Amino acid sequence: MSRCLHFLLFLLLFLILKTGYAQLGLESSFLSPAGDFSYVKKPTVAFTLTLKGGSIDDRYRCGFSIGYCNFKSTQDTIPTTTIQTGGLGNFVLPGYFVYQSYQVASFSFTNDFKILKDANFSPTVGLDLVFYGIAYSDTYYTETLVQASETGNTDWSAGILPQVGIQYVYSSWFLLTANIGRNLSFGSAAPMGFWKTSIGIAYYLR
Repeated sequence: MSRCLHFLLFLLLFLILKTGYAQLGLESSFLSPAGDFSYVKKPTVAFTLTLKGGSIDDRYRCGFSIGYCNFKSTQDTIPTTTIQTGGLGNFVLPGYFVYQSYQVASFSFTNDFKILKDANFSPTVGLDLVFYGIAYSDTYYTETLVQASETGNTDWSAGILPQVGIQYVYSSWFLLTANIGRNLSFGSAAPMGFWKTSIGIAYYLR
């Protein structure tokens, strides 16, 4: 993870030194779980800080971002079933699972491309490569088999986030953006599928 962050920092520094410009942005997003993830997690809000290289006239911009969100469970207690096999036959054991917290930090390499070359208002397309660090606490119980509470657990996931959106050059200092995309993840943690709808503002550093 540290090597990846060092590489992103080096790449961004190279872009800034090459162009002499950079953009510092703040983004607010609405995350709507999709697929299996939607059965256990409610929609939530995320906040992201972004730094990209490039000037106000560049069509292609890339950089990195750091974000945070906290997913809440769809139910206080999620029922589960476990099948126990043995010499006496198979048994279905009822149980439950409770998430006390599920906090996610994201580290992304971001890319976006402005479709209309000389327009202040333009559609955009983009692709983020994302690493997710997850911290969670939970309680689980299976009748006659196990009962435990765990805190301070960590896990990880990686994913790609293709996006489409619009951007508007408000002035020579500010850029406004709006995007929608679908996260596709893999890794040690259970897949985190969600739709991401975001609005943001970027300030041009000179």
